[in-house]
Amino acid sequence: MVFVNELNGCTRGQIVLAQIARAIAEANTPELKEKLSAFLEQCRDMALASRLARTPDGALDIKKSLVAPIIFAEPRFWFFADKGTLERPHRLATVVEAPTFQFLTGTYGSAPSKLDPDDVANTTSQDFAGAQIGPTPAARQRAIFWATRFDDLSRIVPEVNGRGPLSPEKVKALRDHLGLSHLGGRDAVLLVFDANAAEDHNGEICRPYLFDGIDNPCFHLFARTAHPDGWNRALNLAHLDDPTVPAEGGPEIVLSSMAATRVERCLLLGKPPAASVDERSILAFMSNGALPGTASATVRQYMGW
Repeated sequence: MVFVNELNGCTRGQIVLAQIARAIAEANTPELKEKLSAFLEQCRDMALASRLARTPDGALDIKKSLVAPIIFAEPRFWFFADKGTLERPHRLATVVEAPTFQFLTGTYGSAPSKLDPDDVANTTSQDFAGAQIGPTPAARQRAIFWATRFDDLSRIVPEVNGRGPLSPEKVKALRDHLGLSHLGGRDAVLLVFDANAAEDHNGEICRPYLFDGIDNPCFHLFARTAHPDGWNRALNLAHLDDPTVPAEGGPEIVLSSMAATRVERCLLLGKPPAASVDERSILAFMSNGALPGTASATVRQYMGW
């Protein structure tokens, strides 16, 4: 099978196969199994039509190969895990990079690229009038966003209760705890929602599944049974270098777009150092000691390929 063979030929592709294998293990409803099978069939068709996209250095480009042409193009693949069992009464928070923050406040392209801590801290809901959390400057039709719990962030880095910015070490601690390997090189901003935003949300809200995280090599679907609150946990990036650090990081969910006016407070985190994540370490964690080829065999068996 072309699709599986291409993925199996590089570390990044093997990570995707491991993510798919976890998704198969967590596919606990007929509807979820149907969507997963449909997604994999489209992946196969994409690979048969043309080789999967590569970056200039020859690495597999998952975003161009699968995410943009399949997942982003077809919202039917979003929001398919444990919708009805999610604990909602938590204050939400999300992290965006400087360009997205400026996009939300209507200053993108007209304000200095470097954010001022006081300007960020003084941002009010009126500054977000008409904006939606979800779209970004690079993906203006994007209708999905990721969130965590503010109480958990306060536990890990109490300084998030201040006005910012944080020290690079504290920003790194948050970035690692939340598994946000893409952060680095640009200012990051923490958006804290009002206390009732999650409970009042009339759109989709659920635990992330394969379709919501496959473009992040550090996305790991932990066992649903381990967390009765219904939230997934991020893969703590620090664990990859130090196995004594818990592998499970901060709680995470995905939501459909929400009015940015529900943001109650903004905090300039600062610029975290670029993440130096070894994909071989990620693969070793996700494989959990399984023999090479186990994930690809799981996919083939599931699909009857």
